[in-house]
Amino acid sequence: MACHILPIILVSAGDRADAKKFIEDVTKGQVVEFENWTEGSKVWMITNKYYHAQVQLKPLDDSRQLPDVWEHRVEAHVIYITEAEEKEALVAELAEERRSRALRGNARALVRLLVCAGGASATSLGGDALRSWARRNRYELVSLTEEPDPDSDGGTDGPFPETYGLDRVRATLHAHPWRGLERIDQPMDDEPGPAAELAAQGSDSEHEHNEGDDPEVAVERAERFAAALGALGAVGGALGDLPSEERLAAAEQLVGEFCRALGVDLPAL
Repeated sequence: MACHILPIILVSAGDRADAKKFIEDVTKGQVVEFENWTEGSKVWMITNKYYHAQVQLKPLDDSRQLPDVWEHRVEAHVIYITEAEEKEALVAELAEERRSRALRGNARALVRLLVCAGGASATSLGGDALRSWARRNRYELVSLTEEPDPDSDGGTDGPFPETYGLDRVRATLHAHPWRGLERIDQPMDDEPGPAAELAAQGSDSEHEHNEGDDPEVAVERAERFAAALGALGAVGGALGDLPSEERLAAAEQLVGEFCRALGVDLPAL
């Protein structure tokens, strides 16, 4: 896959060093860097149990505007607020400036994160205004210092554990159905899948009964469905603003996620 057509995660910060440091922390340094590019490029392979996808991470500091050639490729926008910036009374206005600078022209970000290096506490001068701004503009507010309540179980029980800080950022980015994603659980054409093997041993009703009784299958489908719902929530009403070709591609990705969550392979329909 050619690097220039990869989707972009755009990181807006006060200066390039802050944006690049955040990129390194999120990706844990697991990126391929192309030094010969004028704008610079870091390619990250996002991998989970269902698919992998290549994305580019681009820093955008307060002195620059989004290049026109990036507009159609921005699928995720991260606004990074330092601890010092978080304490400013006009921090919500700062976030709006970075949003306007990044999502200009035809740029649309289906994933939107407002990441605060501090706690984004209500006691900070602009804390309440920042949270209100995030709700209005459909940005998820993530504090890098937030941790589980020590009196709770840490949110680790069940199939959908709660995540915090950088783990929350990574989980959100992993849940998005990226353009150009490739499934990693697609069976080979010449090999019968588990469903075919079970069908050969019994009736369709027996297959459905056995699959329904398998806790691991149930959990995997529930995880897929939750991820699809998360992607749908992130899209919101933005699909209607996209160009026709991109709107159809995004809708197809969402339909595919829901079909797989329900146990139906979309290409087989």
